[in-house]
Amino acid sequence: MKQRFLSFPLLILLSGFQLFLYSCEQAEPPILTIVPGKSFGWNPIILNINENLNDIYFVNENAGWIVGENQILLSTTSGDIGWSLAPVDLPLENLRGVFFIDDQLGWIAGDLSGGTNKGQVGYSGSGGGYPVQLETFENSINSLYFTDSKTGWVAGEGGLLAKTQDGGYTWQLIPLFTDNSIHDLYFIDDLTGWASGGNGIIFYSKDGISWEKEDTGIESDIFAVYFIDELHGWACGGNNTILIKQVSDDNASGWIRTTIEEEFASMEWRDIFFISSLTGWVAGQFGNLYKTTDGGLTWDKEKSNVNSTLNAIHMINGNKGWVVGDNGIIISYGSE
Repeated sequence: MKQRFLSFPLLILLSGFQLFLYSCEQAEPPILTIVPGKSFGWNPIILNINENLNDIYFVNENAGWIVGENQILLSTTSGDIGWSLAPVDLPLENLRGVFFIDDQLGWIAGDLSGGTNKGQVGYSGSGGGYPVQLETFENSINSLYFTDSKTGWVAGEGGLLAKTQDGGYTWQLIPLFTDNSIHDLYFIDDLTGWASGGNGIIFYSKDGISWEKEDTGIESDIFAVYFIDELHGWACGGNNTILIKQVSDDNASGWIRTTIEEEFASMEWRDIFFISSLTGWVAGQFGNLYKTTDGGLTWDKEKSNVNSTLNAIHMINGNKGWVVGDNGIIISYGSE
């Protein structure tokens, strides 16, 4: 069932621990409630939606966006205390990716409605409001990444990979010579990037156009990849797999597989995020969330306070971040 979106600006009223959002036309049920007794660590933010949330992106501690199934597009300009629904007047059914380069300019992507298995990209120049259609692809889109207002990539099912150099208005399809799904993209500049996907594949590019397959030694899906520079990277996926990019003394590089011993061998890790070469987080099924402070060699479990699958992480720094997941789950980390 479709969510009914508010068509007019919202007025936020804080009362106790609850935030009530009102339409200029009429009062609406609360969009967001912060759980009373917020404490150090991870705390749930409760919304009156139950759709699976697939991706999250923040440009600073205040401005952020979340996308999910059934046209869910949430935005905030005040961190935890101001989430609101934005209307998506596009034929997009399930939103899979979101990326912004500042508090106004960004893109969303996902599946077209009607079971066509086609993907579409939308653009917003007003902080997520009123996105407009840019391009439709033959395959569903799982991920997108932009390095500036002009240069970006999308990736998805059936080995889909495409690049834009005009902000998304035109796209160049890039052959990866694989039918495996591409689940995630990450770039450290407008030339150097990685794509991860099904059956253990990771591709690497030094020019943003030509891509080489890297040997991971595994066959599990790799759902996420993350780099802080060309020498420090990580990936995660099925069968309790966490990969670490390793560079030897002779500058040869390769991926080494690790696991989190406390978890099931079948565990799926859905996203991974690092803020330095040592400190990062990985999230996955059953509300599992772990932190490392030694570059991924060992992991300590964090109390997420939820049981749903966690799909995406975004950390601003070691003191502030968010994770989103199935069944409308959002958890927020704060040190204050």
